[in-house]
Amino acid sequence: YSAQERMGEPARAVRALPDAETSVRSGGGSRAAIALVVLIALAFAVAVYIGFRSPYPQPATRRAEPLRTTVVPLAPRGVVPGGSPEQLYRAEPVAGFRTGAAGINYPAVERTQNFSDSQITAALATVKDYLVESSLNPDVLTGSVRRPVEHLLDPDQRPQFERSLSDPADDGSRAATGWLVRFDPEQVELADPRIRVQGTLRYEEEAPGVLDVLSDHTFTYALRPADGPHRDDDASLFTVRRELHFRFDR
Repeated sequence: YSAQERMGEPARAVRALPDAETSVRSGGGSRAAIALVVLIALAFAVAVYIGFRSPYPQPATRRAEPLRTTVVPLAPRGVVPGGSPEQLYRAEPVAGFRTGAAGINYPAVERTQNFSDSQITAALATVKDYLVESSLNPDVLTGSVRRPVEHLLDPDQRPQFERSLSDPADDGSRAATGWLVRFDPEQVELADPRIRVQGTLRYEEEAPGVLDVLSDHTFTYALRPADGPHRDDDASLFTVRRELHFRFDR
């Protein structure tokens, strides 16, 4: 599957990362919000801005931007081939993909002018956590749970998140698939929970005190009809591309 990706100018939904001396795993209940721009090539392309909780101090006056989306529905060009998950995963290009979170790898980390190694590592860890929970968690994918994604969001955005999942609409602000990857459990189910992943993470200090983390990953799911009885060869592959742009401010 492919999509003509759409992305608008990123909006700020950011909060301060720690000073250079702060440990990556330091505790506390405060949070840092970051801007996230998500483009998903699933049956749509989407640009979304969300915030995250993080255990670092932030100015109390900053508020996360609401999610905004643009959805472009797509359809396959021909018949989707079927088979067993093992057979389908052996075909190119998926054969070169890694399994699950192992396909989401950090780049080599070197401090920038205004961000320490630990701050950059913390930002990358937040990005990976979001990717894992919103793209790989089988319970999230089938719609049975939402908390693993919700707890990463800024509290200001949680009401919008809840509305998007309980009453989704393609109106630019309530697309459930703007927050996470989700399949209709009445139509399909995972034929293999070992999702294949390939992509990259990179970062740069875009401006003094502004760290961008860019994520570009392709997720390949083996799905089969939810109605039984099931056969060993009734699976087909469904591919999602997610390009995310996270922005961290000091």
